[in-house]
Amino acid sequence: MNGSDFMRQAEPYVKCGWSIIPIRNDPKTGRKPAACGWKQYQQRRPTDEELMLMSKLRGLTGLAAVLGRVSRGLWSRDFDVPEAYHLWATAFPELAKRMPTYQTGRGFQILAYHSDDVFTKDLGDGELRGESVYSLLPYSLHPNERCYQWVVGGPESLVAIEPGTAGLSRPWLPPPKLKQRETEEAEGPEASEVSEGADVVREDPTSAGALGGVVALTIIELVRMALPGDEHQNHAKLFLLARGLRAFEERDGRQWSENEMKTKLFLPWYKQNGFLRDSQTQAEYWLEFLEARDDVKYPLGESMLEQTWRLAVTSDPPSEAQRFRDPRSQRLVAWCRELQRAAGEKPFFLSCRTVSSKLGLKSSRGGSVFLRRLEREGFLAVVEKGGPNTNRATRFRYMDPDLGL
Repeated sequence: MNGSDFMRQAEPYVKCGWSIIPIRNDPKTGRKPAACGWKQYQQRRPTDEELMLMSKLRGLTGLAAVLGRVSRGLWSRDFDVPEAYHLWATAFPELAKRMPTYQTGRGFQILAYHSDDVFTKDLGDGELRGESVYSLLPYSLHPNERCYQWVVGGPESLVAIEPGTAGLSRPWLPPPKLKQRETEEAEGPEASEVSEGADVVREDPTSAGALGGVVALTIIELVRMALPGDEHQNHAKLFLLARGLRAFEERDGRQWSENEMKTKLFLPWYKQNGFLRDSQTQAEYWLEFLEARDDVKYPLGESMLEQTWRLAVTSDPPSEAQRFRDPRSQRLVAWCRELQRAAGEKPFFLSCRTVSSKLGLKSSRGGSVFLRRLEREGFLAVVEKGGPNTNRATRFRYMDPDLGL
């Protein structure tokens, strides 16, 4: 970033009254430190002359806003895990359309104002950020070389709202999934053919197959998440509601009665639904919900990775897997079969690290050995090669005549 780029990118933020500082990434540590002594700018905004001097610093990779009172009460919610952001956006669709949001190197960040002090808090899936810390802004460059980009609004369209009211002061993913992701990110990419990238089959979080932490949701939030955006979404959203019901039943360790299902979930959904079809009665929607409940295979909130692993360890491996004497290879064949079933006609992702963890191996290189073995034996085909240089996981397809593939 040269001096003119810095000044041009800083201009709209300065006009908003934000305290702006320059950033210079450290390629050795992967950190994003300020390129100047910035503590003074927690109390006051830099002058035009100071900004011009900042722009002349060498090696700049971006700029950041110092949050808090110095920037008119600016605060941010950083989502390090994209699934967490999408789950929030589904539960608060109107705010998701209005609140300025940008894509970061790993996830998303939302900005807003509030008249009272907001203090930084670690939420597991990211952070609530406030007084006296800074957040990088578009169009900064992340150490992974991804450029921060606005996806909703911009600095001129910020709203004033309290974080709790917006649902942004709490985590949106359950602790088990957070722990898994934190471990993977801390270990970093391995020098193997399958990068850390994405471990599960990706689904649209707003669809009936949404992933996410329903254990962290209340019934009210689940109902809100399941409300359709138009009348064509009613069937898919009822199925989402049914997946949420299954998750609550697993949490409670019992099946809900029809009366509970109807009064706690279905009727609130029906009464708040602004896109009901005139040709379909309440009784017909109720029957559709009951049918959806019977069709649910995976409770909402359990990752596809865990779902398919559970199926793999509780079912017999394919007969073709008997060519392997090692039961771990047989189990991996069964797992890949379940992953392909869940992905349908699309390829699936699976990292060496995750394979190693599930098979009890000491390093991710062991997982790579097992995956390559399945490739050589014709169980797996590489659809798209990944690796550390692409920042994507390799995409596999399971080759099994029983699946018609």
